[in-house]
Amino acid sequence: MADFPDFRHIHNSSRFDRSAALIEADMDNWMKSCSMITVTEVANDSHAATLREKGWGYHNAKKNNGSDDAGVAWRKDTWYNPWRAVKKLHTHLFNIEGKPVTDYVHALAVVLKHTQTGHKVLVTVARLPSGLDGTQGWSQEQGWRARKAAYIECNVTWSAWTEAIRIQNNVDAIMVVGDWNLDLKAQWVRDFLLTHWGENFHLTWTKFPTYGSSAGGNKVIDGTLAKHLHIEDDTAVLMEKVRSSDHRPYKEHLKFKAGRILADPTTGDTYHGEEWWGFGDYEDDEIFALIPGTGTPGGEVL
Repeated sequence: MADFPDFRHIHNSSRFDRSAALIEADMDNWMKSCSMITVTEVANDSHAATLREKGWGYHNAKKNNGSDDAGVAWRKDTWYNPWRAVKKLHTHLFNIEGKPVTDYVHALAVVLKHTQTGHKVLVTVARLPSGLDGTQGWSQEQGWRARKAAYIECNVTWSAWTEAIRIQNNVDAIMVVGDWNLDLKAQWVRDFLLTHWGENFHLTWTKFPTYGSSAGGNKVIDGTLAKHLHIEDDTAVLMEKVRSSDHRPYKEHLKFKAGRILADPTTGDTYHGEEWWGFGDYEDDEIFALIPGTGTPGGEVL
């Protein structure tokens, strides 16, 4: 087999309320500098059509309770696609802003085979439940328990499905690309993800910038968990703001590498953070005052 190949990847968490023309313009620009693009929030036909460009292949599921949220596009002269699928990640339903969410979170997965060397990478993409950072003043009645349960179930299902695909397709490397909707700068969030995905995965963010990916703050909620891929330029990099999204896209330069990769400690603008709502070591009675003798919630602890 030839030397290990390298490649460039760009991810953009776009927005449903942006026009297809804006997404099209950004996609045309990105395609000049990479061989793989992943996106979320492309769940309508006009948005998904922006992935269809001359010389590029793409996968975006048909509409089915949220299955078309994510997409992947790849240069045909660099990658060949022998396998693709979509998976529903949870059965728990939840509310956002007091309204029930009717679409389920789905992960999209493709196996891409390098046309020159035959190396295979599994690329899987999803946008996980939002409203999870504990800053919106959610109450128990607004369904935080259900959102937490759905979030955890998504990670359990997604990681198990990814491992099954790895075995089925005998891939050389894995990229798990997410709009995680939790701040990856927080140590507890990174610990939570690696607990579910395994220590052989590493986050391609190794040095966080002092600014963030989403509008109005310095959080970074989009990122790649990689396995058997080396980060050629030391870390993922946030790109300039684009009109097709309220998130900054990010780019990364990756290379296939045999064996386990020991990731460098994450540096830059990071913080420990406090686990909340039971993601960490908290018990329910630390969050809600219990009515004496009943074991039932008696109101939020402020």
